[in-house]
Amino acid sequence: MVVLKDKIHYLLQKNSITHKKFCIDIGISDAGMRKIYTRNSMELFLLQKISDYFKVPISYFTDEAAGSNNITVGHDANNINSNVTITKLIDEMAAQRKSYEEQMKAQREQMKAQCEQHDQHINRLLNIIEERLS
Repeated sequence: MVVLKDKIHYLLQKNSITHKKFCIDIGISDAGMRKIYTRNSMELFLLQKISDYFKVPISYFTDEAAGSNNITVGHDANNINSNVTITKLIDEMAAQRKSYEEQMKAQREQMKAQCEQHDQHINRLLNIIEERLS
């Protein structure tokens, strides 16, 4: 059985990172991390965040040993000889989530720039009105 606590503690030691710094960096309380350790599970977004933090694939946290947890759940629709495993699905979902988050970030930045332009136009109009009223 994969024990998340053991895998995370190994990465903390390997990277010389304290548990406290790790919790602060990923934005979770110590109590929240203890709950994850107790349940031995976490939300996919948090798993992706931790995976990104340590620069390891999500499968690091789901595989007990190399290849031991690659349970086949189906076949690739484009290639019947290609198996789809739980690990592959998790990694693909994480990649899609990351892509979506990047798209949303770009859209937020674009909207922010548009709002700033609108504010500039409004300020110009207010200045024109103020000048004409003077």
